[in-house]
Amino acid sequence: MTAPNAKPEAATSHKEDNPKGSTSSKPIIPSWRSAIVAWYAGGAKPPLTIMREAAKHGVADRIPPVTKDRVRALTLAGFDAEDLVAAVPELNPIHVIDLAERVPGEAMSILDKHLQGYTPLEIEARVDTSRPSVYYWLSKAGLKPHKRSRDELSVRQRRQIVRAFNNGEPMTVIASRFNASIDQVRYAVKQAS
Repeated sequence: MTAPNAKPEAATSHKEDNPKGSTSSKPIIPSWRSAIVAWYAGGAKPPLTIMREAAKHGVADRIPPVTKDRVRALTLAGFDAEDLVAAVPELNPIHVIDLAERVPGEAMSILDKHLQGYTPLEIEARVDTSRPSVYYWLSKAGLKPHKRSRDELSVRQRRQIVRAFNNGEPMTVIASRFNASIDQVRYAVKQAS
């Protein structure tokens, strides 16, 4: 038996998702996303805190000058069709959706790996694509590639790498297993011979 003041289950299910208490089934858009959409549509550039949050999700700090590149950049950052149409109001909505659908899955994989912190060389090996393709999609998204030096391999790791290489394991597999660069694997094998 329910209490007379109890609310139905369906009316409160969205309350956790929506702090204002709305029971709308539409998902809540994070404020940084709505600020970016407004900026792309011709509004003022969002504050630095919002730009930093957007950068974590793959949004560049500048708007691409060509409208189709704007659609592509926001698609690569994971914006949905409704946001894309609102961000580029000068294009026909059908054309915007068509442009978004033309972004290949490979590009999305490249951006996902970039957001995980991988370098272009590591993305190339993990996505099974060419390095120019990695740089192409990063530039289309307005992102700069990650460049970093790897930690030095321990003596034990070098021995294990050489053993794996001598057993016929490919260098790319060895590199990903030991979280090392291909150059580090190549150098360890060269030093052992």
